[in-house]
Amino acid sequence: MIEFANFAAAPSATAIMADLGAEVIKVEAIGGDPIRGLMKQAQVGDGEHNPDHPFQFINRGKKGIELNLDSEVGADLARKLIAKSDVVVMNLLKERRQRFGLDTDDLLQIKPDLVIGLLSGYGEVGEEINRPGYDVTAFFSRSGVFG
Repeated sequence: MIEFANFAAAPSATAIMADLGAEVIKVEAIGGDPIRGLMKQAQVGDGEHNPDHPFQFINRGKKGIELNLDSEVGADLARKLIAKSDVVVMNLLKERRQRFGLDTDDLLQIKPDLVIGLLSGYGEVGEEINRPGYDVTAFFSRSGVFG
């Protein structure tokens, strides 16, 4: 299973798959998932080991690689990983998937029997298709939970 995702929803889903025995390879942009280091412990002094427990929790049991999907080398490596995988899970916006050559049609050309899981805050059609969504914006605020 290959994961092209960041923050929480998709990485949490693939962590459960890793818990169940799936080999999951997390593909991160150069520099890593933006959630890395977001919630380090404030009381840990400079120079001391400061684990980022939320990142570790939602990425447990996974292998990882950083790829620059805008480069030919990075894109080629991504395609090779996809070709050897049974499942791809991603939460990239549609315009980014298209830019990287990772939209649904592209993935199925690489491997016709690939299982594809897409997570999106606002769906695959409509005016907000390329709008990023997080729990606070896509669920709590938009649903009225945050009044």
